[in-house]
Amino acid sequence: MTLVKTLAAAAAGAVAALAGAAAPAQAVDDCPNAAIRAQQGSTRLPDCRAFELVSPADKNGNKIQLMRFVSPAGGVLHFRSPGVFAGGRSNIGADFAAHRTDNGWITTPFVPALRGDRIPRLADSPVALAFSQDFTQAVVRTAYPLYPSDTGGSARAPRVSADLFLVRGDGSHSWLSSGSPATDASIAEVRFVAASDDLSSVLMQSGRRYDPALPDESVEHLWIRRGDRPIALVSVGPDGQPLPVTPGTALMADDGSRIVFESEPAFFGTARLLVHDPVSGTTTEPAFGSARRVCEGAEIAKLSPDGRRLIFRCTTQLTGDPSAGSTALYRADLDTGAVTALGIEGSLLAATDDLSEGYVSGYVDGVGAIWRFGDGAPRSVARQSPVVSQEALSPNGEYFAFKTGGDLGFPTGSLFGETYLYSNPTGQLACITCTPEGNTADDSGYLAADGIDTHGQVSDAGDVFYTAASSLVPTDVNGRYDAYVWHAGRPQLLSSGTAATAASVVGASDDGREAYLISSERLALQDVDNGVPDLYAAKVGGGFAVPAAAPECVGDCQGEPQPFLPPADPGTALFAGPADRDDPAAPRVTKVFGTTPLSGRALAGWARSGRTALAVEVSHAGTVRAVVRARIGRRAGVVVASATRKATGGGSVRLTLRLSSAARRQLRRQGSLKLALRVSYSGRPGVQLTTLTLRAPSTRGAAR
Repeated sequence: MTLVKTLAAAAAGAVAALAGAAAPAQAVDDCPNAAIRAQQGSTRLPDCRAFELVSPADKNGNKIQLMRFVSPAGGVLHFRSPGVFAGGRSNIGADFAAHRTDNGWITTPFVPALRGDRIPRLADSPVALAFSQDFTQAVVRTAYPLYPSDTGGSARAPRVSADLFLVRGDGSHSWLSSGSPATDASIAEVRFVAASDDLSSVLMQSGRRYDPALPDESVEHLWIRRGDRPIALVSVGPDGQPLPVTPGTALMADDGSRIVFESEPAFFGTARLLVHDPVSGTTTEPAFGSARRVCEGAEIAKLSPDGRRLIFRCTTQLTGDPSAGSTALYRADLDTGAVTALGIEGSLLAATDDLSEGYVSGYVDGVGAIWRFGDGAPRSVARQSPVVSQEALSPNGEYFAFKTGGDLGFPTGSLFGETYLYSNPTGQLACITCTPEGNTADDSGYLAADGIDTHGQVSDAGDVFYTAASSLVPTDVNGRYDAYVWHAGRPQLLSSGTAATAASVVGASDDGREAYLISSERLALQDVDNGVPDLYAAKVGGGFAVPAAAPECVGDCQGEPQPFLPPADPGTALFAGPADRDDPAAPRVTKVFGTTPLSGRALAGWARSGRTALAVEVSHAGTVRAVVRARIGRRAGVVVASATRKATGGGSVRLTLRLSSAARRQLRRQGSLKLALRVSYSGRPGVQLTTLTLRAPSTRGAAR
């Protein structure tokens, strides 16, 4: 449920709501956690969401930088800070796991205990690269020599290469990238490639000579560490001879039972597609289809979690499909060799875990577009094959969000590109970061920060969690980045939109019930560390009640005498809680407006009765006008409906649109009528333009 408030009330009441002040009159909140939502001032959130403070209230003054890993079901996640708190064992940056309990979130540091004889440097900062499914262990990369036998470099040339370690929540650790015996004098880099779900198998890439038979460290190979076994060579050919590999060209099944990799082309040769069995230590070159062809010029794209199915690209034709060109994409069963040409030449953007559905940027019969593959022929999602810089897919494959600078036909006015959502059930494309009026955007926004996985940011219901700098709703007035959810066909704020600092979405659970954002704003009363950026969960039905205040003292309340303590340094300059008189002045409130999209039911009713109601939210008093145009016969741009209404203040304005008799006749005669809806607001230049299509009542439904 979304509650409409005026901008003045939102700006003046955001802090007061957190302090327990009376809120302006509004609709009844019938959520089971209504008391917590009222206490937080989070009744604006849809789906009965409330905020939960994930990071500790006391972080030693350190901010939260990012979140990279989250359990698909939610309730467990990772975050990173440049400093250490919650019992950390070092003075350099740290990774943490947070587990949700009935009373709040509990934080565990994943920082290895450092040696007392070695002072860490900034470059030694450990970084978590993978977590086990239960978030009790992590693969951590650090250049700090945790073991005395790690002697790479010299006194004049300090160690610069990093190693991989298995770190546990209690601070104990195992050296993953060491040889046998556990010594290391090499300065060759070790790169993390992949790990099994339980971290019992870790795939690495390095030029280190773990096998003494290899000539030198100038050529990189793939290696695997399986439990306590010695490191074993993975990148070998079917003949058992070592093969060099290029970075980032290997995939592993979730249980570690199968590894797929590309060999590095020799001279003017082509890369080979190879499959390795870590248990037997053998490698095979699979052959596909009835002709049993091998893949030359291989480029692997995605392996299913069970390791059975693979999407890849080949320069050779593996099937008899004439549409399979020199960069054709294939989907194959590695157990049987069965192969299917997807019918698209291009690059895979995203696919479901079983690889049955997905999205590709490329060409079909010479037509460039973003294409969806699944049942039947590929379907065009967005023409002109735009360059996609970010993408996210719902677990069921039905909703696909992507960011691009390509012109997709929306009146964006943006110089930065926009973020879009494609709905497979409706076949519709929506611009989720476009400003309502189509004016030049402040920024395109983003699904996730650079280098961060977008896992979970599109739910099976089509909700998208994202960040935008532009004001997408009337209550966003701070001119900063804010956290949004695309819900029920329109943008809705997660952050307040009135804070003096930015907020950003950093992930979500698969079902979308937990959305995570980083914000300096005090979104829950448990946050007491003076405006330092925290990690929050906006959880459906969530929130934790603040303990009741202690009862008033009756009688002798002095208690035992306490020792004298010197006064603490004044903290007024840092205070950022309720009633802070030093808070920055509220940002200048600009006049904005937004139109609530017409649902499929509303469009069907408009086609049937010739009349519909359009809701427009405005921030200030002003005149709202809606004009609907259509092609009638040979005449284009004919006005077929219009309405004007004055708003006496901020809030919702309803306009009734009645189709002309000529428009209704044409709708009955042709079965459909395409409309152009323009909404303007006297308080803000520019218009909001929407294209709609009405279907005659004899057809099923009405599509936008």
